[in-house]
Amino acid sequence: MKNVVSFIFFLLVGHSLFAQHAIMPASTHAAIEVIQRDLSHNRSKPSQQVVDFYPIYKTADHYDIAVLCKINSSFNKTQAVKDGFDIGAVIGSIASMRMPLHFLQEGFAYPGIDYIEVAEKIAPELDGAIKDIRADLVHKGVDLPQPYTGKNVIIGIVDWGFDYTHPMFYDTTLDHTRIMAAWDQVKVIGTPPAGFSHGAVYTDADQLAAAQHDTLSPLTDYHATHVAGIAGGSGAGTKYRGVGFESDFLFSQMRNDVSSSLDAYQWMYNISQSTGKRLVVNNSWGNYRLFPLDGTSLMSQAIDAFSALGVVFVFSGGNNGNINFHLKKSFVNDSVRTRIGGFDYTNDHDLWGQSIAMWGEAGNSFSAQLRILNDQNQLIGQSDLINTSTASAYIDTFMVIGPDTIFYHVTTDAAHPLNGRPQMTLDIQSKNAALKKILYAEASTGTVHFWNTRLTTYGIGNWGYGFTAPTTGYVNGDKNYGIGHPGVTNSVITAAAHETNFLLTSFSSYGPRIDEVIKPDISAPGLNIISSFNSFSKENVTPVTSITFNGKTYEFIKLSGTSMSAPMVTGSVALILEANPTLSAAEIKQIIINSAFTDGLTGAIGPEGNNRWGHGKLDVYKAIQLITGSTAIGNISESKKYLFPNPAHDEVYVTSELDGNETYRLNRLDGALISSGHFDGALSVAQIPDGIYILSIENSNSFHAFKLVINK
Repeated sequence: MKNVVSFIFFLLVGHSLFAQHAIMPASTHAAIEVIQRDLSHNRSKPSQQVVDFYPIYKTADHYDIAVLCKINSSFNKTQAVKDGFDIGAVIGSIASMRMPLHFLQEGFAYPGIDYIEVAEKIAPELDGAIKDIRADLVHKGVDLPQPYTGKNVIIGIVDWGFDYTHPMFYDTTLDHTRIMAAWDQVKVIGTPPAGFSHGAVYTDADQLAAAQHDTLSPLTDYHATHVAGIAGGSGAGTKYRGVGFESDFLFSQMRNDVSSSLDAYQWMYNISQSTGKRLVVNNSWGNYRLFPLDGTSLMSQAIDAFSALGVVFVFSGGNNGNINFHLKKSFVNDSVRTRIGGFDYTNDHDLWGQSIAMWGEAGNSFSAQLRILNDQNQLIGQSDLINTSTASAYIDTFMVIGPDTIFYHVTTDAAHPLNGRPQMTLDIQSKNAALKKILYAEASTGTVHFWNTRLTTYGIGNWGYGFTAPTTGYVNGDKNYGIGHPGVTNSVITAAAHETNFLLTSFSSYGPRIDEVIKPDISAPGLNIISSFNSFSKENVTPVTSITFNGKTYEFIKLSGTSMSAPMVTGSVALILEANPTLSAAEIKQIIINSAFTDGLTGAIGPEGNNRWGHGKLDVYKAIQLITGSTAIGNISESKKYLFPNPAHDEVYVTSELDGNETYRLNRLDGALISSGHFDGALSVAQIPDGIYILSIENSNSFHAFKLVINK
């Protein structure tokens, strides 16, 4: 018996004898402690509460946990599969995996894995719009080489709540589905895609018709159908046609974690490569807890790597623009106090509590404390003062005040392994609304950002709650730095939302990132957008209209959010890719930025953009004209502008009358900005390397773009 036990022990940990301990953030140390404590309670399997909170999934005979890893050349995928690992997407050195739960322990070591983190849980960001972005002119081909509708471009939708039977996803004659394939990653019965070992994939019309819809999710069972209809719905005989209405579709329902989204990207990329079609992926979801909001997360790195391969990503910017859920404090041997707002538990059945995310500056530690006040604003309880440089990675404790118990968990990194910043996450559960939860923080120097978000029993948090001042000596929060993860990623196009032909919506999240990089990138219509509704949804809705198709009623509903503005951008990218399928992801992003328009509602926006609108309102017509070589963008019928000499070697001139308010941008074809500023009719190019560039000139009334060749 002793030999058998020894043999089993070697199977579990033998690999670690030949591997270095993997680096992991505090959030993963916390997950290990919670899971191990849960299993120690005489359980052979994790409790349902833990399964719901972490990305843990039941397989045929055991439980897996979803992780993201950094691997090196010694990682042996074949051996890992033999050890029970389910290897998903691998992009560069980043891999998504589901591994047997028993592998995740303190001191985790596996050959070839340098870094590991438990995958972040995620949730969705909850008619005239086509004209607002001028896609109607693109569809008609007005003053363009041809009409553009998204043909031969793939729109990927990574979401929850797909109706595979909805006529919005058929062609305009309603004869053939445009869904190339759909992958339900939640299904436990079915055939997974090649190279993957989970879920069920449907690859033809008969399989899609038989499956009907994806697995209904507790997060949402209709979000994806609405989003996909905006990006590329055919209209199904109604006027509610999407932007890229002749594009092809790939649908992937995720599990509720980011490793699942990476698998979806890899699957979609594989299909785009095998079919020779370009791919744009819509992501109307995000989060604020646990992971860096400066573009350095493992997820952001993986997305950047896919972007470098030509995949274009669009993300919603978030819907916390009307909530003071953020606080920024630059410390000089002082402190800050604020009240932590929250929702009523009686009206929010999935609510666990509040989650306070805190990120400082590299090299500058800070301390935080939870305090409790009564209705007279008197201090009646407090936690220890916890410092990022000295605290353990995870603290799980509580305080008792009379009949009430306040539970709180703290995860802390002295220097997060991905960006070197100190971070702390404070999760609080206090069900007595009369007790005022107070965040106290202090530091000798450095700037710290704080966010207050809802935390559900599913481990998800992307709804903001306010920071308020209950009395003098306290501070209110603000709305800034509100773009969620992974919308903060460098390479993605991040969408704000405005009302059609009007102002920015109140809910559209503010930028910038915590490193002051401008986000969002562009704004598109996102208020009261009408699109398709999942006919298999259990939700009761009031439809705007409905149609009958194949003997069944299909409805259209009105929704608002950056979840709706993002697919406006996604569909526009499909039009751009049809017009020029050779453009890189970086070039497309820059073209969308360069062709954005401003008006009296946006106010003046400089070349660097701003934290509300990004670079302005989406104008896909202007973008298409730019890439198809039109010499006048925005005011084409009256253009008298000509560029000479072209090719140029010293100076380049524009012939026309100028009003003195022109500005210019000179970009490389990869989108990189070379120079910008006031334009007086001539531009020196003597110091600019030979090559092909795009010169854009605009004032308040017109926009003009030229292809400029510099050849000295």
